[in-house]
Amino acid sequence: MISSADPPEAAPAGAALQLEGVNYNFKSHQVLNSIRLEVRPGEIYGFLGLNGAGKTTAIRLILGLLRLPAENGGSIRIFGRLIGGHPIEVYRQIGFLMETFAPFPYLSAAEHFFLQGRVLGLPRETVRRRAERLLQRVHLSDAAHKKTRKFSMGMRRRLGIAMALLGSPRLLILDEPANGLDPQGIADLRELMQELQREEGVAVFFSSHLLGEVEQLCQRIGIIHEGRMLCEGEVARLVRPEPFGVRLRARPIDKARQALAGAAWVKGIQEAGRGDGTSLLLDLEKADVPRLAPYLVAQGVEIHEIRREEMTLEAFFKLKIQQAGGEATAERLSEERTQPPRRQERQEEERGR
Repeated sequence: MISSADPPEAAPAGAALQLEGVNYNFKSHQVLNSIRLEVRPGEIYGFLGLNGAGKTTAIRLILGLLRLPAENGGSIRIFGRLIGGHPIEVYRQIGFLMETFAPFPYLSAAEHFFLQGRVLGLPRETVRRRAERLLQRVHLSDAAHKKTRKFSMGMRRRLGIAMALLGSPRLLILDEPANGLDPQGIADLRELMQELQREEGVAVFFSSHLLGEVEQLCQRIGIIHEGRMLCEGEVARLVRPEPFGVRLRARPIDKARQALAGAAWVKGIQEAGRGDGTSLLLDLEKADVPRLAPYLVAQGVEIHEIRREEMTLEAFFKLKIQQAGGEATAERLSEERTQPPRRQERQEEERGR
């Protein structure tokens, strides 16, 4: 077991987390527009979107760090209870880690647990027992009494994840939990989430740009774009039924893109991600594939390769964003991973200022 040896009490009926018609404005900018989503008990749910899409704002509303507007704000329920009506009972069932988590530099890892344990009202011996187990699980046992000012970024993130589990939550909410983790740390986080789900029935709701990890981990996802939900559902059902995808390698690629943009039978065009400037991923029906080569040759395009491309969550995400926001929005996808973390943390608020 990962968190406490103490058995959790039965959860109230209903979804682990449910947002219904949630709206939020920052000054004159509407950050969230009628958001609806549902996280079921015991599932791992990925919350996806570009920087500034509204993910962190939604998480802050769920956690009570921002207030829902009194008028037309919608509702947020955790295990069937409105967050405004039962704040203590509701938030005792949640563990969370924000992307901005920063430990106190002159406290040790162990001291952070005792401080949080006092806030949670846990007996000191319970805190000691759980902290020991959790620090071991995130590979920080040897640093238990080390001041956190000496921690690397990855160590601070692992401490934050362990602290989120101190209260034996039924719902774990993580905002970009993999930020600062190395590949081994990301693999350990994946294993931790799966173990929490499998052994303790914990529901996990997390935001991430690591779509390969999300595809491995999540039963269900939701995609948010410019404050609106584009889609929500099971990964297998959302991704697999997508139209036949084709990878095209051709020169000059700009001429091919321009020609295909004028073809009504081509439903979507993306950069294929090889970085060589010669590949596109096309969304078109299987019946239209034979039209592709003669059409491009007639436009003076030299074709190097046409082959079927299996749909992945990353390709599905890019396609949905492009369909929602056009080429200018799709171009932002390649910029997401190059922005410094501090810029990512605040971008939603900055867009409204």
